[in-house]
Amino acid sequence: MMANLKDIRRRIKSVKSTQKITQAMRMVAAAKVRRAEQRMKGAKSFTIRLQQIFSTVLGQTDLSEFSSTSASSTLSVLQPKRANTRSVGLLIVSSDRGLCGGYNTNIFRQAFATIDRLLDEGKSPYLFLVGNKAIATMKKRYPTLPVVETLNQLGVDPDYRTIDAFCQKLVSAYAGNQIGSLQIITTRFKNLVTYEVENKQFLPLNIEAIAKDVEMALGKLSVDTKMSSQKQLLPELLIEPSPEAVLETLLPMFLTRVLYGYLLEAIVSELASRMTAMANATDNAKKMIHTLTLQYNKARQAAITQEIMEIVGGAEALVKA
Repeated sequence: MMANLKDIRRRIKSVKSTQKITQAMRMVAAAKVRRAEQRMKGAKSFTIRLQQIFSTVLGQTDLSEFSSTSASSTLSVLQPKRANTRSVGLLIVSSDRGLCGGYNTNIFRQAFATIDRLLDEGKSPYLFLVGNKAIATMKKRYPTLPVVETLNQLGVDPDYRTIDAFCQKLVSAYAGNQIGSLQIITTRFKNLVTYEVENKQFLPLNIEAIAKDVEMALGKLSVDTKMSSQKQLLPELLIEPSPEAVLETLLPMFLTRVLYGYLLEAIVSELASRMTAMANATDNAKKMIHTLTLQYNKARQAAITQEIMEIVGGAEALVKA
């Protein structure tokens, strides 16, 4: 009985230590997620304005003038028709650390389904991996698939220059015809308890989708407004030295900002998921401590009752003697 009491006390002490850790991790995640959410919203405002400028320049530019042979490597992301259609790039964004609930599991479920579908269609996936979890999981599950680029240890506030360098590698893989398209599997933050796993096309650029996003974000035009109507509302622009030169400068900045926004949103989703997971773990530890305490009290009461019965039995034996 004493051994049982010691075991229960040891378990209670262990669970209390775990509860302190999960509570501390929840508080840290809660503090980080607020700052990360503010950073994400600030970056999104800048990206929307950049999208507006980019969409305006595209609306005043005849892309048919840029043939696939004459277009530079940067402008090749505007060419939807590719000779290489079998090779598909997959940019999978995960976390560097665990203890964030089902965050990585949900991402990998979508990634596994996408890769298996591409393989069944006879296509060749090329992997671009962000986060230690994605690097380890994908290399273990698909050891034969080529991993073109990896990126990890971004932290809560990723370095913009690092993101820009990584984005240029994505563009180079597409411009060099190594991949015919690039999809990004990441998470879209909705609120502190909800996020969605999304599979979106990153390259080639979907110009109509960009224009629609601008309309929805700015609230100036309805979603159903046609591009021709938008052009009529815009003043005539004089683009110098040339539309191609302007796009050469604007396009890399635009792509990096879009990718930067995706990564910031993934970071916020990860932190929110970790905060929720640690809060649930803390509550479960509290319930476990309560259950173990009841068990300890019952065992202790039984031990005391047993000792009393032994004392009473011994006293009766002495009286009879």
